[in-house]
Amino acid sequence: MTVTAEGTQGAGSALDRTRLLKDLQAQARLLEDDLRKRTDDEPEFRDALRVEYDKAVAAERTAAMYET
Repeated sequence: MTVTAEGTQGAGSALDRTRLLKDLQAQARLLEDDLRKRTDDEPEFRDALRVEYDKAVAAERTAAMYET
């Protein structure tokens, strides 16, 4: 299936943008939950993520708290 610039898929059926957004938001929440769990469970992953976060703060690329 291909999505064109006009927002249609292959045979001309309309892309349901509202449904797609809702589905992707749900997937993003699952990914965030998984990353939080890995951060708690794996010290190596936690430490690497913290280093990247600290770099982002120092470079003023984020103002978000680490926990978010």
